[in-house]
Amino acid sequence: HPQIDRDRIYVGGCSAGGFMTLNMCLQSPGLFAAAFPICEAFPDEKLTEEDIRTLAGLPLWFTHAKNDSTISPEKHDQLTVARLRAAGAKDLHYVLFDDVHDTSGRYEEPPEDEDAPPTGRPYQYSGHDSWIYVLNDECFDGDESLFAWLSRQKK
Repeated sequence: HPQIDRDRIYVGGCSAGGFMTLNMCLQSPGLFAAAFPICEAFPDEKLTEEDIRTLAGLPLWFTHAKNDSTISPEKHDQLTVARLRAAGAKDLHYVLFDDVHDTSGRYEEPPEDEDAPPTGRPYQYSGHDSWIYVLNDECFDGDESLFAWLSRQKK
């Protein structure tokens, strides 16, 4: 399409979509201006050193939660991010949340007994749901938000 700015094509996805985000970056190097895999399911052991060198040349922002029981950060992005840093990745961000909980103040943990008063504790989502932070633009590395960072990426 002639209206597409080919210098500003981004790719991102969650879980298996995070796997595909990395896979697309490896299959089409040079196509994307930046990538943002979320709780990505690409096992680090499957990434070759050549893959790491390819990914290290791309602006990347990884997001995950420590308590993700579906996709282990320890077997996936934690190892990959460490390898990318060692390979000299220049524009690499990694946000690892402790958990995924409601930040809007609208949802709270229900009381154990339905007659008990409200708990006042934020609702705890599955640790796999770290895309909630991303899609609510609550994903920060220092003072930088993912979407502000992403909007500045250009090949």
